[in-house]
Amino acid sequence: MEIHIHIHHHNDNDPKLDVIIKNTEKIMSVVDDLKATLGEINATTDEIAADVTELVAKLPDGPGLEEVKAGLTAVSERLKGVASQYPVPPA
Repeated sequence: MEIHIHIHHHNDNDPKLDVIIKNTEKIMSVVDDLKATLGEINATTDEIAADVTELVAKLPDGPGLEEVKAGLTAVSERLKGVASQYPVPPA
């Protein structure tokens, strides 16, 4: 038994593919901009979480403040979770 495989290459590119190829540099530039923006969002989110944690540490103990501290700690943890759930993709 013999099997023959013939591969023919034609220069008949799909016009849609040509558009994608011509715009690859622009597409990659947008992707790079999105990665940079994600990095800024994550850094800011982490900073806010740290500020909230610092605020909780500065609050004195007292009646009614434990509930406030717990709420702020939950906010801080949620912010940390957002940043870790959507990390910046490697460059």
